[in-house]
Amino acid sequence: MKINKFFQISGLALICMASFFLQGPKVQDLVFGAGLIGMGGGILAENTKEISFDRIKLIPDKNWLKGAMGMLVLCTGISILATRIMQPETNETGGTNYCDFFPEQCVGNLDIPRSEMPQLEGEVKENFLMSNLYTCEYISPTNLAPIQNEANYEKILGMIDSALKGIWDPCLNPILTTKDDHVLDGHHRFFACSYLNQTISTFKLQFLSAWEAIAKANIFPGVEHHALNEFNN
Repeated sequence: MKINKFFQISGLALICMASFFLQGPKVQDLVFGAGLIGMGGGILAENTKEISFDRIKLIPDKNWLKGAMGMLVLCTGISILATRIMQPETNETGGTNYCDFFPEQCVGNLDIPRSEMPQLEGEVKENFLMSNLYTCEYISPTNLAPIQNEANYEKILGMIDSALKGIWDPCLNPILTTKDDHVLDGHHRFFACSYLNQTISTFKLQFLSAWEAIAKANIFPGVEHHALNEFNN
């Protein structure tokens, strides 16, 4: 079997595998892209006599239309493969995870997804604070650790942009932290201030550790739970 036929058949097999057998959009796209590269390269090799790299000019030997089609399929496969390799993972609930871009800022998290984290808003947050002893402190983000293992990348970028333009300073809006210096509520502001390397205003719970605070907040009246693409702070 000629090598170009081998590449065409192998490429077709990878395309079929990606279309019918593999699960997960990123894996499917990677295999599909590799299949297109194999098939396109095989078609191009079969129908091209010479490639002049100094001019990037194709000189067809048999069928210029098939050669051009092979080049198109090859370039499409390369584009899909490159895009997917460079693209960070997207949570299945929607939204891009900030921790995929800056894993060093997520060190020390308790591996809890955002959907399982209590979200304290408005009057609910005020009532929760009134039921616990807390202090108001400015703390460097380097002395804090997140609890959840994900945050919405686009939301954090928006906060950083607002801060740099002087529109709104997320570091002045207090987040809620625990006695062992974990972020209970306000992860997006925490990550934004960490990126900006600015101290952040906090309401620090004096007697609740991270796990104790999570347990208490999760059953507190009025508390909400949001997925990665749903955010308020």
